[in-house]
Amino acid sequence: MTPPKRKRVAINVAKRSTVLRISHDREWRTADEVAFIAALGTHTTSRQLASRALLLQRYRDAMALRQDWSDIDEVRVLTAVCEALRKSD
Repeated sequence: MTPPKRKRVAINVAKRSTVLRISHDREWRTADEVAFIAALGTHTTSRQLASRALLLQRYRDAMALRQDWSDIDEVRVLTAVCEALRKSD
C-alpha cells in the first residue's frame, strides 16, 4: 500500500517563508535544486554541526564531482550557491 501523494512544504525557520519541496512523482529539476540550496542548513530545530556557510561551501565543492546533471542547469545552481554564500557571510 502506497501513501497518498501530498504536496510537501518545508518551512524556512530563519526567514519564516515557505519553500516548496520536491514531489517524488516527477524528475528533479533546476528549480528543485535551487529550492534545496535555499533551504540548506535552515530546517533543523536542534543544534547544527556545521554552519549554513560551511554547508554551502561543501555543496559548491561537491558540484565539481557530479558527473550527471541531467536537465539541471548547473550554471543557475552555481549562481544560487554563490548568492547564498554571499548572503550568509
